[in-house]
Order: sequence, then C-alpha cells, then structure tokens
Amino acid sequence: MARLLESRSRERVEDEIADVAILLSYLCHDLSLDVNTVVRAKLKKNEAKYPVEQFYGKARKYDE
Repeated sequence: MARLLESRSRERVEDEIADVAILLSYLCHDLSLDVNTVVRAKLKKNEAKYPVEQFYGKARKYDE
C-alpha cells in the first residue's frame, strides 16, 4: 500500500494522520482518557462481536 502513494500524496496523508493524532491526544487529555486503554477495550469488543473464524476475509456486517 505504501508504494501506491506518490511522495506528494504520501506527504498529504502523513499530514492528515498527524492532525488526527494531535487532536486525539488533546481530546484524551481533556477527558482524562488513556488512549491505549480505550483502544484495547474497543479491540476486545470487536473481537467478541466479529470472531475471526466467522468473519475473516468477508466484507459483511455482523448482523447479515
């Protein structure tokens, strides 16, 4: 995927990712949230909701 982006496009994507990361860090700080903790919790929820053996390689919603 990284090879698909030309250097100019890649730089724009990097800038956008940085902007999102900066705003996320401000939000987490203001709400006294630890980003690692909330990400791990969400990954656990997703793991339970979308079991790998049932959803790997499929582009459908869990309720379809």
